[in-house]
Amino acid sequence: MRGGLRIQTKDASEYRTATRILGTDNHEYYTYSLPEDKLLSVVMRGIDMSVEIPDIENDLKSKGLEVKTVHRMKSYKTKLDLPLVIIQVSESEARIWDVEDCCSYVVRIEAQRQVKNQIPQCHRCQKFGHSQRNCRALYRCVKCGDQYPTTSCDKPRTTDA
Repeated sequence: MRGGLRIQTKDASEYRTATRILGTDNHEYYTYSLPEDKLLSVVMRGIDMSVEIPDIENDLKSKGLEVKTVHRMKSYKTKLDLPLVIIQVSESEARIWDVEDCCSYVVRIEAQRQVKNQIPQCHRCQKFGHSQRNCRALYRCVKCGDQYPTTSCDKPRTTDA
């Protein structure tokens, strides 16, 4: 790790203390999730495109599931919504596998496929080896390199980075 400092804590309470201190002092850093904080990501198939995400989330919560996030998958090439929904729950929430219906549709829950042999790239700072979820570094635009989120950039997708 060039130009940085690596801190390794003994346990979860030290980890939480260190991240709280770093966050309070506005230091730039990234970290990894604790095993107990990791989420289980599953894909729901069979839900109609007309069903809104809040409706899916409310239906799952009415089944007693503690849902963290719900969002529709997008096509990698066209960036259009797909009839697939990614649901994240805590790893202890095994009842997600038993869901057979949602919003009056018969659905199938599948494990989210992991892309193999790819080093993760942070969509916040654009560095490799960690994800945006645990990054507290300054934003870096992937299109122009300035210090703001890529979504705020006015540069068209058709021009070179």
